[in-house]
Amino acid sequence: MPPRVRIPYICSPCLRRPYSTLPPYPPPSGATKLTPTRQLISVHGIDATKFLQGLTTTNIPPLTTGAYSAFLTPQGRVLFDVFIYPTNRSPAWRASLSHTHPSPDDPCYFIECDTASAPRLLAHLTRYKLRSKFVARAIDEWSTWSTWGCPCPTTSEITALDNRAPGLGTRLVIPADTTPTIPADVPTCDAETYRVRRILNGVPEGQREIVEGVALPAESCIDYMRGVDFAKGCYVGQELTVRTHHRGVVRKRILPVQVYTLGTEPPEVLSYGCGVGRMPEYLQDVKAVGTAGRSAGRWLGGVGDVGLALCRLELMAAAVVGAGERREWGVGEGMGVRAFVPEWHLARARERELERER
Repeated sequence: MPPRVRIPYICSPCLRRPYSTLPPYPPPSGATKLTPTRQLISVHGIDATKFLQGLTTTNIPPLTTGAYSAFLTPQGRVLFDVFIYPTNRSPAWRASLSHTHPSPDDPCYFIECDTASAPRLLAHLTRYKLRSKFVARAIDEWSTWSTWGCPCPTTSEITALDNRAPGLGTRLVIPADTTPTIPADVPTCDAETYRVRRILNGVPEGQREIVEGVALPAESCIDYMRGVDFAKGCYVGQELTVRTHHRGVVRKRILPVQVYTLGTEPPEVLSYGCGVGRMPEYLQDVKAVGTAGRSAGRWLGGVGDVGLALCRLELMAAAVVGAGERREWGVGEGMGVRAFVPEWHLARARERELERER
């Protein structure tokens, strides 16, 4: 019998499960191909810059590399969270064009969105197009990657610094038949490992975590993730977004949470472990254990024993309630949930305060 190999980042109960049920802890450096879950849409034409400027929360004209952004409803609800990449500086993109209309010199942007949302985003672009001169289409000849902890690609490629949270790495768009130029010792991770990394950093992504047409930018932390430019001009959904920013009143935010078995000691720090054997139902309410009070949050999904939840800050973000009373929160039968406020939330909250004072 071969000797047993100890895997330090997976605990013993996890080793007794099928490996596919629990991805490993994210390595300090790695690369993940995001194409199965993220779709690219090309917007190419003379009016592309002006058109996107009026629809998105990011200031489009100054972009030289990709940036995080969102499309909103007129009422200020999030429709799609996206990355927007200008492509005109990429030699690979210019060489890939097999037509002359629109011209390679006309503005072109790749919009990276949740795969499930891509048809609705294309319909959204068509609805607002009117007489604007551009061509919008879904593309499969390019793929999206996330890399972290390794040297960034050259500036001639289509990239975006993923600054939604510190240390998330770089977003990279390359031809679908190629792989990123990264050191040979950097591992390639699957999409679930990337998702664990996002959750541990408290970063929501896609329509299941940022619920389409329901979520607000501030509640979804899009403002903290540098996805909203509060100094830009008018765009669809701007009024409520800017008003919330200047009032400074946000009662709910998406936070990373850990699930544990009720009756055991609640976790003191967020850590990825072996899970509780099952996960709560999607959008299930989080409530105080042993009471019939109002909902304190809503479960948005997770992996293993970590996840993301939309939390009422005055309830779930407070470790101590009242005169030293410790309150537990439950989601589903027998499952407790503990929310954690990432350090980068606090740092960027201070940035927002300074912006409002200017």
